[in-house]
Amino acid sequence: MKKFLLIASLFIVLINTPITIFAQDDGITKENQECSTQVENAYLNDGPTFILIRNKNGEYECKDIEDIATENLVAPYDYTVDGVIEFAAFHLGFKFDGTLYFTIESDEPLKSVTGSAYVKSTSILNPITYYDKPFSIELYGSMATSRFLTQGISFNGNDSSVRVGFKNVVITAIGGDSVAMPNNSKVVKKR
Repeated sequence: MKKFLLIASLFIVLINTPITIFAQDDGITKENQECSTQVENAYLNDGPTFILIRNKNGEYECKDIEDIATENLVAPYDYTVDGVIEFAAFHLGFKFDGTLYFTIESDEPLKSVTGSAYVKSTSILNPITYYDKPFSIELYGSMATSRFLTQGISFNGNDSSVRVGFKNVVITAIGGDSVAMPNNSKVVKKR
């Protein structure tokens, strides 16, 4: 009878014990988590947004948010905080009150982001540069954050649109890994 109670007790304990499920991917075990980002409509209107996804070969695929048909991008496989940036999104936005900001998201805690940002007129013959400065910002382990680069950019109030862009953007994780975003710009229209 004692043997039966011992076996029954072990069976009950095993059934009620939570089990972490792992996914196997090319010999690398990763905790089964879904990594996704919501793309807000505002991002599509006020500046360029790029998403980098590390594929199974270890190479980065870069996607302009406007080229993505869905508003909920799900990364192609599971990610964990492991020191390697496998997913990163960078958005540079401009508001016609003169505010320039960025939003960044990653699967890793981030140390910093560096690069330069600019706001120019859309004139082809005589473009006017309203803002063009480098930035280097500490992110203190954030995985998703926004920061102002500047407020009060003076521009021609008659402009119905401006070109907003970034160059040489490098995102660095606390673990030391870093990725470079491709240079890009977008025409932002006054609403």
